[in-house]
Amino acid sequence: MTPEFADADLIGRLERTLVEWMPEFQSDLAWLVALDRGSEHKAGVDAAADWMLGKLRDLGCETATYPSDDYGMAVAGSLKGRGQGRALLVAHLDTVWPAETAAGWPLRIEGARAMGPGVVDNASGSLAGFYALKALQATGYDDFAEVTLLCNGDEEVGSPFSKEVIRALAQGRDAAFILEAPSNPDEIISQRAGLMYYDLRVSGKNAHAGVEPEKGHNAIEELCLKLNACREIGGESEVLTVSVSTIEGGRRPNIVPDYARAEIDVRVETVEEAELVDAHFRAVAERVWVAGTLATLHGGMSHPPMERGPQSPRLVETAQSIGSLLGVELKDTFCGGTSDGCYSAVAGTPTLCGLAPYGALYHTRDEYLDLSTVVPRTALIAGLAASCGQRSD
Repeated sequence: MTPEFADADLIGRLERTLVEWMPEFQSDLAWLVALDRGSEHKAGVDAAADWMLGKLRDLGCETATYPSDDYGMAVAGSLKGRGQGRALLVAHLDTVWPAETAAGWPLRIEGARAMGPGVVDNASGSLAGFYALKALQATGYDDFAEVTLLCNGDEEVGSPFSKEVIRALAQGRDAAFILEAPSNPDEIISQRAGLMYYDLRVSGKNAHAGVEPEKGHNAIEELCLKLNACREIGGESEVLTVSVSTIEGGRRPNIVPDYARAEIDVRVETVEEAELVDAHFRAVAERVWVAGTLATLHGGMSHPPMERGPQSPRLVETAQSIGSLLGVELKDTFCGGTSDGCYSAVAGTPTLCGLAPYGALYHTRDEYLDLSTVVPRTALIAGLAASCGQRSD
């Protein structure tokens, strides 16, 4: 793809088409929001996936399903073209909300805001992917080999099942575009931190804290010393952070504690940095400060970092050139949170995230979608997919 890709005629036609389809988009949005789609509610996520599968088939896409015993299935639809270049769009149909939430919280529109469970995370992103394919087809643009939309059903719990599907579909693609919303309406995301989780547990020995404390082995004291040592890891980037998220231990104030546990959240910039952290944490777990205590460490990489690669600047420039045609000046940003873009990036595919329509206050009762961003953001997604057919070898 070339950074100067800026087919003004195509972008204009996409934009005008999407403006006409806004009532249909809002109707589809209302249907999705009215469906309980919590990650643990497999039946609801499967129903949403079946619905999306039908829409992709009606569009003439070549479809595939990826069933799971534990999570909602993932579905994919591929729009075939006559040119070169292959793009992958990734969105998710699941939400953080439990069953029986949607009935008492239907889609509500006030001005330019649409509100409801999962309305922006990620109902609008999934629909933006579908409407991007539909708009490309409607405008007659087919100068690409293939544009695939994948909608999974387990993103909110870390994509434990679908991450392998994402990696497989990303292989050999010219680019992957992740349809999560940006933090601000004028942003796109070319880099995300990697996420590591650790569970550190220490066992010791009980004793009376007043009468014979010397007979005890203090697990909490050992844990605290280990946590301080864990935080001594230093990286070359400002991204690396070590955060103790939970801690527990002991039973009573007059007993030397025989048990302590902490959970640790670590953010890293690169895979190499993650390897350094892991080696350091395991060395700390093996070291003993308080005699008689024993530690176990579980965990490691949860999401690999979405690193900027050699093609990232070109992806960003392409997005910015399309954004200019849509009247949006886009800023390239880094995000400390994770997304499914971490899995496409680790497959070696140039990845851009934060492309979906903008909204805010995700995972709260105040979550909202800014409807004014639906058309430009969906046109941006379609334009980026089209740009893969203009790749420069």
